[in-house]
Amino acid sequence: MKKKYCLLNFILCSGFILSSILLLLMAYKGFDGPYAFKFIAGYLIYLFIMAVYLLVRMLINLRKLNKIEIRRRLFKFISLFLLLSAISYMLNYFFWPAKNQSYTFLFSALGFSFGGTFIGSPFFREEESKL
Repeated sequence: MKKKYCLLNFILCSGFILSSILLLLMAYKGFDGPYAFKFIAGYLIYLFIMAVYLLVRMLINLRKLNKIEIRRRLFKFISLFLLLSAISYMLNYFFWPAKNQSYTFLFSALGFSFGGTFIGSPFFREEESKL
C-alpha cells in the first residue's frame, strides 16, 4: 500500500497555516482596521468548514477499512483514552486538588486519543501498488 497525499488537503492545510499566522500577527500588533472583524469571522467559518470536511473525509476512509484494522484502531483509541484520562486525573489530583470535582480531564484525553488514533485517516489515501 502506498500513501498518496491529497491535493485538496494540502491546499486546506496551507490556507489554515497562512491564515493562522496572519491572525496571530494581527493580534500581536493590535491591528484594528476595517477588515479585522471580517477576517476573524471568515477565519472562524473556514475553521468550521475545514473541521467538517476532515471529519467527513475521515469517516469515508474508515468505511473502506477492513474489520481487523477498525478493531485495531478502536483498541488503540480506548487504550489511549484510558491512559491519558488516568494521567490527567492524577496530575489534577496532585497539583489542583480543589478543582478535581469535575470531569473536565476527560475532554482533553478524548480529543488527544481521537486525534492520535485517526489523524492519518483524512490526510492520506491509500493506494495499492501495482506490481
